[in-house]
Amino acid sequence: MPRQLKCKKPYIVVFCEGESEQAYIDFLKKEFKDVVSIKRPNSTGLFDEADSKFKKDKSYRDYAEVTDEIWFFFDVETKGIQEWEYRLKIIKRLRSLRKKTRH
Repeated sequence: MPRQLKCKKPYIVVFCEGESEQAYIDFLKKEFKDVVSIKRPNSTGLFDEADSKFKKDKSYRDYAEVTDEIWFFFDVETKGIQEWEYRLKIIKRLRSLRKKTRH
């Protein structure tokens, strides 16, 4: 009988704007623990927080290559529109940390 290979669960890091978003992520983490591994910082914070964590925090830096996705949970308001170019720069830098896959 062939051995069944265990599929690796996707590894997702989530950054949250506030406590209500953190509570929602904790619910998702618990509800879908069999199919996905979700990590979120204890503190709230979005793009700057993600940039800082992946630059300075060993527990994030060491997992950058195996991180499948990074999510940001926040409210969208018109006052934040001017920040999108800055946020996009952070997103591009975080993408560059991923391990390059061969096709």
